[in-house]
Amino acid sequence: QERAIQMALLSQGGFAAPLNWYKILTTSIERDDNQGIPSENVVLKKPVFFGAALRDYLALAATFIASTLQNSNDTLTIQQYDSSHWVMLEVKDKLNADLLQWIEGLN
Repeated sequence: QERAIQMALLSQGGFAAPLNWYKILTTSIERDDNQGIPSENVVLKKPVFFGAALRDYLALAATFIASTLQNSNDTLTIQQYDSSHWVMLEVKDKLNADLLQWIEGLN
């Protein structure tokens, strides 16, 4: 039943927005855009929340965590979720609770 709800949500809004990330990954758009970032801004200085999907077998959590750690300073918060790629659909209540707690802690 949950899977049917997820598919209905994706079907209503279409797949264009969820697939945009893959468009930039398979083209030079991201690389070209990143070349315009001043060197002093390469490391993220703003608070970052990263939700890692532990059962995502394509976007491996360990790889993305390592990359995020490398490009962030001490403002990084990492939460790990027992979900596949679509964290926001599969564990939405847990994710939203963690996001709210994180946002409230930014004050």
